[in-house]
Amino acid sequence: MKKLIFLLISIIIVATFVITCPDKEKHCEAIKTAFAEKLSEDMNNKSEDKLTEFEKFCNMLGDILTSGIVDLYLNTNMKVKNYFVLSIGEIYYDGKPRKISIGFLNHVFVPELSDEDIQKIK
Repeated sequence: MKKLIFLLISIIIVATFVITCPDKEKHCEAIKTAFAEKLSEDMNNKSEDKLTEFEKFCNMLGDILTSGIVDLYLNTNMKVKNYFVLSIGEIYYDGKPRKISIGFLNHVFVPELSDEDIQKIK
């Protein structure tokens, strides 16, 4: 009886991981969010109070343009490998894959992006 209960619980756990494995869209959203946070952090080194209206407008315009470029780059250079219980996002540059995200239980984790990653995505 204990073995049967253990087997049923194991099946439920594995089924939960399989059903909630994130797709490419979720990986792209998580990477875009991490990218935007990194850029925002870099741009906010200068205090928001000291920016002129024109500089604020330029920052907003830059965010919009960067978002479109990142979308295009991710759609063409990112592959997501699905291993049923988890998925791994890879970005290809210089002909080599680089693991950039891992997803499971309907959540995608992105390690901190380095400045080198930012420059290659730009």
